[in-house]
Formats: sequence, structure tokens, C-alpha cells
Amino acid sequence: MEIIETIDVTNPQETQHVAWLEQQLSALWDIPLGAVNSAVKKNFDTEQRKKLFEFFEQTDSPRLEELVFSEEDTLITAWHKTSDRPFLDWARDNALDVFPRVMEGRVFGDARKDYIKHELPSDYVTSQLVRRFPASLKQILQWNNFTQFDELIRSDSIHLYLNNAPETKEWEPGVNRRFRSNTGERLYCMSPFKDLILVNDGSHFCCSAWHGFSSLGDPKTNSLEDIWNSEDAIEFRQSILDGSYRYCRHDTCPRLVNPKSELIPMSDMTPGQQLEIESSNGQLFGKFSFVNYGFDPSCNLSCPSCRTEVIIAQGQEAEDIKFIESQLEANGEDLEELYISGGGDAFGSPYSRDFLSRMNEENFPNLHSILIHCNGQLFNTFTWNKTPEFVRQRISYVEISIDASMKETYEENRRGGSFEKLMENLAFIRGLKQQGYLSYIKFSFVVQDNNVEQMGEFVDIARSFEADCVFFCRLMNWGAYSGDEYISRNICDRNHPNHSVLIKMLGDERMSDSIVDLTNLSGLKRS
Repeated sequence: MEIIETIDVTNPQETQHVAWLEQQLSALWDIPLGAVNSAVKKNFDTEQRKKLFEFFEQTDSPRLEELVFSEEDTLITAWHKTSDRPFLDWARDNALDVFPRVMEGRVFGDARKDYIKHELPSDYVTSQLVRRFPASLKQILQWNNFTQFDELIRSDSIHLYLNNAPETKEWEPGVNRRFRSNTGERLYCMSPFKDLILVNDGSHFCCSAWHGFSSLGDPKTNSLEDIWNSEDAIEFRQSILDGSYRYCRHDTCPRLVNPKSELIPMSDMTPGQQLEIESSNGQLFGKFSFVNYGFDPSCNLSCPSCRTEVIIAQGQEAEDIKFIESQLEANGEDLEELYISGGGDAFGSPYSRDFLSRMNEENFPNLHSILIHCNGQLFNTFTWNKTPEFVRQRISYVEISIDASMKETYEENRRGGSFEKLMENLAFIRGLKQQGYLSYIKFSFVVQDNNVEQMGEFVDIARSFEADCVFFCRLMNWGAYSGDEYISRNICDRNHPNHSVLIKMLGDERMSDSIVDLTNLSGLKRS
């Protein structure tokens, strides 16, 4: 009974209603009946649980009136916004055959429609829906007469075909005059030609918030070599080679927001890169030289923008981490740069700490740079002294995620962290730079409603700790926020009631400091 806080357990009809709801959720999620309560607690906040079910005593039998799902379950979001029928009936009427995560393995035979029309309440819902639908992004764009993912993101609704889908055609050659140097030379994003981002649910060439592609392949089940030249990898590279950048988000990718400083012309490439660009159709002869170790979600904090609780991988998830690490070690000869971690915390995870402790010149002979991304809470004298000299010699770049300049805000945005401990450790990190160990320190700050007025002071703090870069960027919804909470926090949205405060802060003279990088906020400053 605990999933419905307002149920009268003395009323047999209400008791029957709860039991019926649990059975529906068990069937929908394909989990044991006894696991429903824990699944509800994991996916719903308190207010959603209260609204999960409404009881109508006057009806002859219990009926499903309303399910309020988090935006993570985008199929349910679409059903809730387009139909007042019970979910299973709606699914059958829409010829829903197989749908990842929500309906995996569930088959309905009474097909009556070729497609589902999905309402799109937010860009987060759009991205997740497209990535989880069993069709390529190329197909989905063409089904909806779009040539760019940006068009899809701005759309209010899309059609996703289940049967008799239109034939997918080759794209017309793209022409993008925006991505050219001042001398007219074509500019290229090099990430798909040298970078491999490994995350806990797949792989990408760059941050998944910057494009609409699903994973290029699962490193838990595919070799890194197969992922590197998968069909999706080739398709993505072709969108760079033809100049369209059709699968990228031009509004959030910092490289496309600032192309003349972030993209490079052919004349600045290495001979090997030039050869790959000139002769390739998207399939590469060379291997990745940069890897982002982002597949381990383990972290000592539970920041609200990222997760709802502290996560330390266990069981099969831990075994998957170790398997991917073994793949990296097997490909160590080609690796030149390693970024760790981005998915969790480099020092807060027992797995990444152990991986660093095993690294040596024999396994990684060409590795010249290790980039550490962490929250700074465990970057102290003890951790540094426990790190092998091989690794310490190659840690030249450190990024600290902070998101505030004041104690109260810091401890809200970095839940579980201590502002005093951060300040102490930042002083230690500054000392490493002064001793010649570190050459580059970066402080990052995700702009949101509760910290926007601290941006200027944050630059001052960064200066005091000899940071080389202050990295400001937009808040993204990685699934930890409900839709309403994200809207209330996302001050970068021009419709946010406090958006003018952000515009004012972008005009602060400290935002013009040489160490400030406004990344995907720079367009707002210009507007």
C-alpha cells in the first residue's frame, strides 16, 4: 500500500484498486509484482506518487485514471498527452510492437495504424524519445521531412512509424557556409575522427547533449574497434564531411556556437588527419587517440543535476566497468590522451582510482596527457601521494566542477560536498601548479536559477586559485529533474522569468576576463 499515501486501507474497494494498479505497473514494466513499490519510489517523487492513482468509488470496477511518469519514460509521456484511454489499450491501438526499455519484448497483434504521433513537451523528451525508438535518426528526420536535428528539437510533435515506414533516401550534399574561416576555408569538427566517449549506457564522439544520435555501440558488448567504425559512426562522420552537421545541436554544442575558435581548417590538421578527411567516406583507417572514461557513474556526491542519490557501481555494473577498462588497456598503445571521468568522479570511484593505479608505460606507451575531471572533494595530499608517478607526470589538466561561489549554494548544487573542504583542496591544487605538476586548471560552473548572480564572484575565486579557465555552460536535464523542476531552474531559457538576470550578468565586465569561456552561453550574450 505504500505507493499510494492517501489510500484508505479499511476500504476494500480502494484496496482492490491498489492491487489492480500494481498489477498494471508490473505488466507494463515487466517486473515482479513485489518489485513495483521500489520501482515507483525510484522513478517518482512524492507529489507524483500522490497523483499516481485516483480512486472512483462509483465505478463498477477499478479503472486507470491517470499515471504521472517522469519524463524519462517518454512513451508514457506521449500516451498521457494524447489519450485518456488505459495505456495498454492505447498501445494496442497504435500497433506498438517493440519499444526499448518501456515495452521491450511486448508484442501486440491488432495493428490499426502505421505510426504514433508523439507530442514533444520539451527538448529533453524529444532527445530521449528519438534515441530510444527502434529506428535511426536519419529515418526519423526523413519521416518528418526534416533535414536537421535542430528542426526536430524545435518541433511540437513528430510521427514515429511502426509499420510501412517511408523509404529512407541518401541525403543531398550539404552546404554550410557558416562553418568557414575568415579566409573562406572549410572548418571541421575533429571529435568524430579522434575522440571516443564511453559512457555507462553506450558511446559517442562528443557530449550526448550536443547531438541527437543514439549510442554508436555498447562497449559492454561490442569491441571498441567495432564501435569506432560502426554504421552509425560512419553516418555521423559523413554529416561532418558533407558540411551539413545535420545531427548536431547548433544551439548547445560549444564548438558550433563558436565555430571560428573551436573548429579547425584543413591547414591546421596533422598529415594523418588530412589524409583521413580527404580520402574517407566516414570509415577510418586509424584508431581513436582520445578516450573519455565516462562509463563509471560512481561518485562520492549526489548532485541534483546528475542523480538523486550517491551511486557506487555494484554487481554486474561493476563487472561491466572492469570489462571496458580491460578493452582500454588492450588498446593502450594507440591512446594519447585520457579524460577521466565525466560520468562519476575520478577520485570518488574505487574503479577509476584502481584503474589509475594500474597504469604504466608498458600498457600506455604513447599516453602523454591525463585530464582529471572531479568535484575536488577528494583531490588532496593523501590522494595525490597514492597516485603512481607515471600518472602524476601525465596529469597536466584538471577540471573541478563547482557551480557556485557561496557555501549555501555550493552545498545545495553539490549535495554531500563541503565548501570548506573544497577551498582547502583548491589551495592544494594551486600548489601543484606552482610546483610545476599541473599546467592547466579549469573551474566549471553550470548556470541555473539559484547561482546566476554568483557568476562574477566565481571568476574572482578562480583568479585567486590561479585557474586558467572558467567554463560556464547551460543546465541540461540528464533525467534527474522532473519537467517542472528543470523549467524552474533553466534560466538560460528566454521564457524563464529571471532570464533578464542572466543577461545582466553576461554584461558584467568580469565575463570579459580572458580566462572566461562562455561556451554555449555566448549566443545569449550577443542577443
